[in-house]
Amino acid sequence: MRSKNFLAAATIAIIGLSAGVVNAQMKAHFINVGQAESILLEFRRHAVLIDAGGEDTGDTRDRDHLLDYLDRFFARRTDLRDTLHSVVVSHPHIDHTRHLMDVLENYTVRNLSALTPSASSRSSGYSIVSCCITTTLLF
Repeated sequence: MRSKNFLAAATIAIIGLSAGVVNAQMKAHFINVGQAESILLEFRRHAVLIDAGGEDTGDTRDRDHLLDYLDRFFARRTDLRDTLHSVVVSHPHIDHTRHLMDVLENYTVRNLSALTPSASSRSSGYSIVSCCITTTLLF
């Protein structure tokens, strides 16, 4: 329970700090990608995607559903120019990362943040790793 609370708090902190929209209104889109889900947070001037998972079904069902959902979202939100302000990976399991490269290849992603198991501890602690994807960073 303690690690889940930390994970939730850390994710909220990453989103708030990276998007700079702590006091903004937000709409959450829960996208079914099989075993896990992707969460698209829609803000007035930004969009943040949490996880890009899916299960191994032997086909492209979950990948296609995620990309179709994002395509429809960006068709409606043309002001965002197919740009995700941030993609947050909640933890490094395949059901949360399976379609991450598809997202990075099809959309502009300004920031990539991941919660990774702490290297200094064998406990369930997580450390926050953030980086910018310089090839797609737009200011």
